Amino acid sequence: MKTLYLDCFCGISGDKMLGLLVDLGVNLDVIIEGINKMGVSGFLIKAERKKSGFIEGTNVWVNVYEEQPYRNLKDIIQMIESSTLAENIKGMSKQMFYNLARGEAKAHGQDEMELLFHEKGAVDTIVDIVGTAIGIHELGFDRVYSSPLHLGSGFLKMGEKRIPIPSPAAIEILKSVPVYSSGIPAELVTPTGAAIVVTLAEEFRALPPMAIVKVGYGCGKRELEIPDMLRGVVMKA
Repeated sequence: MKTLYLDCFCGISGDKMLGLLVDLGVNLDVIIEGINKMGVSGFLIKAERKKSGFIEGTNVWVNVYEEQPYRNLKDIIQMIESSTLAENIKGMSKQMFYNLARGEAKAHGQDEMELLFHEKGAVDTIVDIVGTAIGIHELGFDRVYSSPLHLGSGFLKMGEKRIPIPSPAAIEILKSVPVYSSGIPAELVTPTGAAIVVTLAEEFRALPPMAIVKVGYGCGKRELEIPDMLRGVVMKA
């Protein structure tokens, strides 16, 4: 059994997850081709090597350069279903979006299916979520485990307001998931990261007793007191 263990010592976000999968060997062009199958255009994805805390990994950037329409959950699910993506990629992608919308809608008192993903037409979120599903499919993992999640602490600025960390959406998604905080003043688990790991992980546990085959790192964008990275350990029984 080929297993991916997500070591979330600095939490998890969509960009770190995507960077990890590219670091483990997923071709970025395959991800771009898959996103294009959904009819999304006007974006660029770039991957680069980066060090954080003396550890080298892969950093993925998404640049949206064309104006995008507003998209709600209903629109995005339709885009996934009408694409020519593999069925297991569609299933993973839809479940991640359902988990994300559930948390956002509950936190903001909205209807899940009508929930609007405002920022840049949701392209960043589509790339993170569908790109993750494509990467898991391409690498052929039979199962995914995760460590307990390191949340961070403090407050997050949204416009002129401040909200607690973890955000109301993220903490809603993470119900029943083992979490902790060491007091690092930053948002370590984003709502998208929470939706991804809750969908993929069969269990939140310590590293299982298997042989380590490969290790990869997905980089975040910040300078913290610990490496802003997600570590992935590929294992075989």
